[in-house]
Amino acid sequence: MPEDFKWMLSVEDFKERTRMDLDPEAEFIIPLRNVPKIKRMEDMKQCYLEALLRTVPTNDKKHIPFQNAEFQYYEWNPSNIRAPQTFVQIDKLVNLLDLTTTGIFADYGYTGFTRLTPKVVYSEINETLYAALYVPPIIEQHDGDYLLLDGVHRSSLVRGTGGSMRYIVIKDVNVEFPTTPRPWEDVQKVQYKPPMEERYENLKPELFRDLKYVGIDG
Repeated sequence: MPEDFKWMLSVEDFKERTRMDLDPEAEFIIPLRNVPKIKRMEDMKQCYLEALLRTVPTNDKKHIPFQNAEFQYYEWNPSNIRAPQTFVQIDKLVNLLDLTTTGIFADYGYTGFTRLTPKVVYSEINETLYAALYVPPIIEQHDGDYLLLDGVHRSSLVRGTGGSMRYIVIKDVNVEFPTTPRPWEDVQKVQYKPPMEERYENLKPELFRDLKYVGIDG
């Protein structure tokens, strides 16, 4: 695995887990952040997206939280959502700001991520074809509360502008949320990640949703 890739998932493992087909020439799925330039991009069909999410396990692999869930799609202001952690990293916010101007999606008419729908992108790196997935931020609904599972930095940035963005909202989740979510006012901007015990409140790491299991860079 190239040193600057945080993780890789073989396309064969991805197909076995999700029953989704990708370009047969692609060998691995990599984090979208490691894509230097998009060679080709495809829309991800809603049925594929939902099939993908229904296979996501918890970290301990004992639960499939979204197996029988209901999926809805909204454009919301993030202020109405509770955050899963106590911090956001300044460098990640800066990188997202760069994405809104000269990012990898600019050649396709997207100058940001707020309206970006689910995508499969392909990139050729050192003569090897890789795939990467873009999925909008994910929210779980629990007892009437809307809890942000993935997309905290995107949501923090959009909240600061007073804007809105696309969200996937998952209802009828059969596993409790892995942390006690916080109001945005409690979320601090930091240069470096705090110690693990300060990142989350009432953390249950075994219940984290393992998004990387299906190639989502959560």
